[in-house]
Amino acid sequence: MSPRTLDKTAFAFPVDLDSLVDAGKKHLPDFQDFCRDTVKDFLRGVKRDDIMVGNVKSRERIQTKADSDYGGDITQVKDVLRAYVFVQEPNAFLKTQNKLADWVNGTTSLESKKNTEILPTRLKSKFHGAAEGGIDTVIVNFTFNGVPAELQVVQAKDRQRFLGSHDAYIKQRACERVLTAGALGKTEDPRDQVGLMRALARLVRHARETREDLNLRAK
Repeated sequence: MSPRTLDKTAFAFPVDLDSLVDAGKKHLPDFQDFCRDTVKDFLRGVKRDDIMVGNVKSRERIQTKADSDYGGDITQVKDVLRAYVFVQEPNAFLKTQNKLADWVNGTTSLESKKNTEILPTRLKSKFHGAAEGGIDTVIVNFTFNGVPAELQVVQAKDRQRFLGSHDAYIKQRACERVLTAGALGKTEDPRDQVGLMRALARLVRHARETREDLNLRAK
């Protein structure tokens, strides 16, 4: 299935960074209920403990993501609200993918128990062969009361590796931001600049290696 492109007209509020984050915070409680109740019932066999809802993406991370991937266009950041579903069985993982695909294609509906506007925008699957040792994921993007949201589905056996890899990714991006934001220019001594740059480069390399190790290490 070809991914659908996020439609800017789906936003229900003036799109600027503050409005985006404020709307995310406003709708986070309802988003949590939606994931832990409606999504749970829709997917069947998934328990509340299998669903983890993240915090609203910060202003800094939205802007960084927009700058690095979308030419500064914050409306293309697709995960201001985000949640994760960890399914227990491989068969359930495939069934979950199919159900979400039906929802995005419009052949089935996913209605919230509250008065909530939900518009699916894209489905993306990443499958790795057993020899690759990677983490299979199904990602569905949608707008939740106008706020871009993302739901990632991962097999329960990969839960710790997935969360560890995600944490390492955040640290890597934070280090890369410092390296590229011109913060090094605030130190006047060139020797300090060189030392700081080398230290940050080591941190970036360590974070990247940690992610690769987590992705390749089979449990």
